[in-house]
Amino acid sequence: MSLLSRKPYLVAIAVMAAAAAVSMVTSLAT
Repeated sequence: MSLLSRKPYLVAIAVMAAAAAVSMVTSLAT
């Protein structure tokens, strides 16, 4: 967890990538 607290921008990028992947999957599934 220390790595996450040391690099908060990596967490933000991961969240953005996850949100983009979810939106892509949902758009393809419909």
